[in-house]
Amino acid sequence: MDRRALIIGAWQAPNRPEPSPQKIISITSRWKRVFEAGRFEFGSLSNKEIVPEPLHNPEYSTIVSEVENASGVSADTELLFFFVGHSVSYGADDVKLILGTTKDGEDRTVRLGTIVDTFLEHGHFGSYVFILDSCHVGRAKPAFQKLEKWYSMFGAGDEYAFDTAFSEGVLKAFERDIQKNDHRIDRRSEGITYQKLFQEARAHVLKTNNGRNQEPIDAGGYGNAVVLEVPPRVSDAFNTFTSPRTVYGRVHRLMEMIHEGASSLSALKQAVHSDADFLLKKDKKGVATYVSSKRIKSYLAFLRKSGWLVQPKGTMVLTKEGIDALDRSVFNRDVLEVIEKKIFEGRVTFSVLDIVIKDLLDNMIPPTPANIRARAIRTKSVVLPLDAASRIALQILPSTGRFGKGAADAIFPPER
Repeated sequence: MDRRALIIGAWQAPNRPEPSPQKIISITSRWKRVFEAGRFEFGSLSNKEIVPEPLHNPEYSTIVSEVENASGVSADTELLFFFVGHSVSYGADDVKLILGTTKDGEDRTVRLGTIVDTFLEHGHFGSYVFILDSCHVGRAKPAFQKLEKWYSMFGAGDEYAFDTAFSEGVLKAFERDIQKNDHRIDRRSEGITYQKLFQEARAHVLKTNNGRNQEPIDAGGYGNAVVLEVPPRVSDAFNTFTSPRTVYGRVHRLMEMIHEGASSLSALKQAVHSDADFLLKKDKKGVATYVSSKRIKSYLAFLRKSGWLVQPKGTMVLTKEGIDALDRSVFNRDVLEVIEKKIFEGRVTFSVLDIVIKDLLDNMIPPTPANIRARAIRTKSVVLPLDAASRIALQILPSTGRFGKGAADAIFPPER
């Protein structure tokens, strides 16, 4: 993706002391530092190899010149347009951005709709992202309808925007390092999207607005575009954040029981029915219900097919590979490996399974094992086995983090 940015800050507006010139310059300087860091790979409008330089109180002709002189623009070029400053309503569905003052001390303005027309006439960009921190800008949503691929973040709807609070929220969302369980990451898209950045900025405004009536809004279908890819990082170690009552946790605990001496089916059932990890419910009288014998046999089918369990003469024994997998520092790695190679028998890779699941979700079809199998056959011409071991594997996968923890539990609910 060829990403360009045009950053504008304007403070020259008669009888409007806030935001101050210092605050506007601070905001635009922070944008420049975001671009200099290189993480988001935005270039200047005129030259994608150069860091964007903010414009302060520009003439409209300067904006037009920036657009006209943009080199190498194609259908793959995305334009980020940011404006912080004042604006006034214009008609029922537009606003005038105040770019500065005339020699007579009057507002020097340009309609937001005119800016959009300029981009269309002179820019020919493939997609657009607008971040507008100004009063009443949300009323101008109709001005963007003529664009094909666009997304707009408005600091306010038809209300006032106060002292760059929205800009502050947006910049915080862009500046923060990637963190564990980062809410900016869309797990299905495997990256930070514009819509997720907006949600962070909106939350900041609502948290800090001190009772003032300002609520940011967004519009446009391009919000799901990934601005920074964040592939899922899957740990080798056992996922300690998952509940011990998930299928993932129970499989590991079952292996421990077998290794500790529960070598017959009856002994294993007895151990299960005294372990809280396998408890399903208790009634009002305290009578407990545990995982059924049928379910235990499904777990054992998974362990046998994985090569982690053998039953010579009916006695259950972990193989060397099974004993190695008990090591919590490598369990996650080992369980993923056996699922792909032995449980799915090499027929379906995780990358294909990921595509199939996303395809089902995009079509609002629940990704049940049967639906996954049918869609894999239809779209990828691969056959996913659906024996007991494979069904257990599909329930283990979310807890490994392979499909993005957070979204994964909605895809394959853990056993309670």
